[in-house]
Order: sequence, then C-alpha cells, then structure tokens
Amino acid sequence: MYINNDFLCIARENPDTLIPTGIYYITIYNSPAMGHKVPLISVPGRRWIEIHAGTRSTGCILIPHLQFEQLMHVLPPVSLIEVS
Repeated sequence: MYINNDFLCIARENPDTLIPTGIYYITIYNSPAMGHKVPLISVPGRRWIEIHAGTRSTGCILIPHLQFEQLMHVLPPVSLIEVS
C-alpha cells in the first residue's frame, strides 16, 4: 500500500473476495464492527469494505496495526485509493 507515493506496508486481502483493480473513494467512518474510525472503501456491488488492522478478513483490506495508525493520521476524511 502506498500513500502519497510513499510505501506504507504490504496489504492483504482474502483471495476469495479480492477487490477488482481500480480507483475507489474512501471515507472515514466509525465502524460498528471495529469500534473505532476506519477507512471505508466504496466498491460497486459490495458493502462495508474497510481498511483495518488484523489477521483475518472476509472482504476487507488488512494492514499491520502500526501502519493502520500511520494511515489514519495522513488520510483526509474523503480521498481516493488505487487497488491493483
């Protein structure tokens, strides 16, 4: 995962639910599942696709805990993400 062309970390996805390559809007919202604010990705035809720290996911993008904190400090409330 890159933020402003700087490498942040390796992101993981569930191979059975990969997000198609493309550019998507991200909004920051208070996730009921996570209990705190996370980036929510607007993927057409899917709901509740988040970027969060963790080791298991059914469809979200996972990143390490430390990099999640870094990500939350640099993301504006609405932005774009490229998934490739």
